[in-house]
Amino acid sequence: MALPDLNSLKNMATLVFPERYHRVKFTEASAGRLATAEANRYYLDLAHAMTNLSRENLVGPWTLSEENADSGSLNAAASLQAHPSLPLSIVTITRNDTHVERMEERTQAFIDGILDLAQCLERPTELIIVEWNPPDDRPRMAQAFRFPKKHDYVSIRVVTVPSDVHQKFNMGSTLPLYQMIGKNVGIRRARGRMIAVTNIDVLFSKALFSQMSDETLAAGYHYRSDRWDVDRSILDLQSPAERAAAAPDLCLNINTIHGTLPPSKDDLTAPQFLEGPFIPLLHIMACGDFQMLHRDDWARVRGYPELDAFSMHLDSLFAIQCHYAGLMEHIFPRHFSHYHIDHTLGSQVKDGSYFTQEKHELKHVSLNTLVAVADSLRNTEKAIAFNGTDWGMPFRALQDERLTLGAWDCDSLAYAAPASSGNRLSACAIDLVKLEEWSGAYIAPATKDVLQMAATFIRTASAQRPLYIWGAGGRGLTLAASLFECNVQVVAFVDGAQASGFTGSLHGIPVIAGRDFLNNMLTPAPFIVIASMHALQIEEGLRSEGLIEGEDYIIAV
Repeated sequence: MALPDLNSLKNMATLVFPERYHRVKFTEASAGRLATAEANRYYLDLAHAMTNLSRENLVGPWTLSEENADSGSLNAAASLQAHPSLPLSIVTITRNDTHVERMEERTQAFIDGILDLAQCLERPTELIIVEWNPPDDRPRMAQAFRFPKKHDYVSIRVVTVPSDVHQKFNMGSTLPLYQMIGKNVGIRRARGRMIAVTNIDVLFSKALFSQMSDETLAAGYHYRSDRWDVDRSILDLQSPAERAAAAPDLCLNINTIHGTLPPSKDDLTAPQFLEGPFIPLLHIMACGDFQMLHRDDWARVRGYPELDAFSMHLDSLFAIQCHYAGLMEHIFPRHFSHYHIDHTLGSQVKDGSYFTQEKHELKHVSLNTLVAVADSLRNTEKAIAFNGTDWGMPFRALQDERLTLGAWDCDSLAYAAPASSGNRLSACAIDLVKLEEWSGAYIAPATKDVLQMAATFIRTASAQRPLYIWGAGGRGLTLAASLFECNVQVVAFVDGAQASGFTGSLHGIPVIAGRDFLNNMLTPAPFIVIASMHALQIEEGLRSEGLIEGEDYIIAV
């Protein structure tokens, strides 16, 4: 068998670890250094193992029936009909608490931005805010924020999911808000032709908002936009116009189909990560802040999977579900952006588990499950619905208060009598534990050999040099665990977020501040595996120090 050339090497770029998923980017430099007969065999064996996995052709544990294949319609299923003069509904979810810095300012900026854009562009718009599990010790949304009584173009409604409903969920005592189930509540009650789902720390650009409400947008698409992360100092500005003008200059990162990129103009055309053998090439970077479908397509896929779980990766799972349901992904051009106001995050402690800043551990869909679901759907070629027809709590009588009345909006919000007495909390056909158990079994046949090959590849690439992992978060920890299982020793983690002089450890492995690491290069020179969501920024720093990809470092993201 002929050995693959350099381009073939570059195209076989996915390494899968048990219960973890890493996409590894190789340039011609790394392929050139490793283009030996031995390295070629690693790549061929890796591709072969993945092919064997795809041939397992296992079927997922979700319920499939003729009912699931029905495309349906929100008009037929929901209690409120589409409004003939309304091109756009925007759905978000929140509660008036302090789970993130400057929460009140973020929320008011979000509301004011939509009011301003709709007025400027003269676009009828409905904003639905789902108020989930309102705190007893704080004012409700209607009292805490400024809502005009009337507006030329915007109607604003607040739909409340009370605390007694929330407390019935499994994680009700530690997770204050079920983001995706709450968004489904808003989607089921929306009246717009297009329904966009977002979060309250997002500001829309004028270009994107104009497209969102464009009457030429069609059904059959999953509409996406690049998320620009902007510095929270944007909240110091007083008006929507000032914030809109300043947002591009306050950009920290741009989340694209290529990955998370720095805002430099020169980096906007960085080479994209190649489509892996499992997950299709979709724009799943920070996708939960903007996903938009035609109302009939929301009905067809039955909203976000209503797993009793933390929301992490549910947006990506939904994107994969849309893809295999036949919805074509349409990504608006780069300048049709939405701006996410940055904030402090919790931390991922292991795949499938997340710690909040309050140190509550929350279970969520793992990356392993995304891989398994995508591969299963690719093989079965079936569209699926995780939820039953009662997704979005359509049979619960929830408070629905119209705070702002748009000039176009003369409809009564009187709900029709429910067609069923169904009152399930979650419409999902499977729980998280069973889904994770299935995905682990699905991936298991191929991962053992792939793990060994991946470890051998990194061992060969490092050529007996001391091995460092740049990234002390969840990705770095899971990579270190994978290498440990294959007897590949990691000398230390490098954490670029730590100040010079920092000393610490994770699971007995030292942690070094990024600047100290660069200032005190060892002999022999270290080999670095970058395992961080900020990989491209880290790579830029390494290149500035004269390090060469493939010779001195590789990226695993």
